[in-house]
Amino acid sequence: MSLHCVKDLAGHASITTTEIYLHANPRIKFEQYQRYEESMMKTIGEST
Repeated sequence: MSLHCVKDLAGHASITTTEIYLHANPRIKFEQYQRYEESMMKTIGEST
């Protein structure tokens, strides 16, 4: 979900306020990186 959507759902007037309450979970960050990497590898594989 985009930061803008989170901001609106939380009722914050500013993204800066939303960022104060957001903390990156290392496990989730790693899982998202793996998904990104897999997606990029598929894209590279399709273009060659």
